[in-house]
Amino acid sequence: MIIGLVNQKGGCGKSTTAAHFAYWLSFNGSVILIDADSQQSSSTWISQLESVKIPTQAILDPEQLFETIDTISDKYDAIVVDGPAGLSEVTKSILDVVDL
Repeated sequence: MIIGLVNQKGGCGKSTTAAHFAYWLSFNGSVILIDADSQQSSSTWISQLESVKIPTQAILDPEQLFETIDTISDKYDAIVVDGPAGLSEVTKSILDVVDL
């Protein structure tokens, strides 16, 4: 399952929700967090967890994002993608590949 957190508005909780959701999902299977936001807050927060290790990947290029998600989708039970604010090419790539 590929879950994207996107919104045109910044500061609405996308990164916080992505980090918490990835953490919660990690108790039910394998999960990776892909941080497509230039601030990279969610991947920074996840990397600082001591109780559980969740892999993260920061990808800011829309084509690389599309290709990476397609490549790794079989390796994880869930992929959580933290998107940038606005309707950018990165956001469009996220929306093209997500299930939810």
